[in-house]
Amino acid sequence: MRFETPPLYFIIHILLGMMSYFYPVIILLFLVYQFIQLALDGRFFLFEWKFKPGNSFAYTLYKIVQYTVGYAIVYMYSLCD
Repeated sequence: MRFETPPLYFIIHILLGMMSYFYPVIILLFLVYQFIQLALDGRFFLFEWKFKPGNSFAYTLYKIVQYTVGYAIVYMYSLCD
């Protein structure tokens, strides 16, 4: 399964994951936002200011994995200190 994600949003998901290490409230906000999009069966593109129909559980997990990678990068780096 391949998902078409604009690189900007991929980078944002990674950065949000990294930021959430320092600001844990982002974790809750990100997850709530993703599951709202899933419940509405659509995706909101902030920089295009568009809501596009169509979403799936697999795609939502894909975005959550991107976010988790960002968090894991900072977490693993913090272990080196």
